[in-house]
Amino acid sequence: ITSLFNSIPFSSLIIFIGLSFLSRSQSLPRYIRFNIQQALLLDIALIFPALFGGAADNLPREIVEPATNFVFYGFAASILYVVGWNLGRGEEPR
Repeated sequence: ITSLFNSIPFSSLIIFIGLSFLSRSQSLPRYIRFNIQQALLLDIALIFPALFGGAADNLPREIVEPATNFVFYGFAASILYVVGWNLGRGEEPR
């Protein structure tokens, strides 16, 4: 699957646009649409570390490591928040 994904040009953009249209489909259950939207927002949020990753080669290690940890902890915190809110209350997070 990975080789197929990497062999198609702009496959990530095609999947992103497909999921954004799929998240608007009323035929899917509400929570599936909500989770698709969360995945899209996290994908957008993780674009910024990828953009600035090339600049990290020129920075000292004392700056790069905390920045990398911050991205990981922010990503993990958002996942834990959403899972906890959905399991604990059975509602969409605010």
